[in-house]
Amino acid sequence: MPGPSASLGSLGVGFGIVTAFVLVVIAAAGKKGWTRYRHAGDDSSTVPSHHKDTPEDRHRFLGLATVLLAALSAVATLYVAMAVAILGNCG
Repeated sequence: MPGPSASLGSLGVGFGIVTAFVLVVIAAAGKKGWTRYRHAGDDSSTVPSHHKDTPEDRHRFLGLATVLLAALSAVATLYVAMAVAILGNCG
């Protein structure tokens, strides 16, 4: 059984792999939201509007919210990963 001063090397590598996987999943969710934001409705050449109360505008808004939440989740995940990488072993 390792003591309090044992190295967290393998745990750090595993944490890095899990972090990379989570970032890929977040990016996929963000891409899906971006696609919904840009391609909902009939005219996708301009920036979509959210001012009308139509089903298309609600889907565009949900797509934009998905993109913004995915970006926030990616930043939060990177901050947690930075804390683990910087602290390494605390012993």
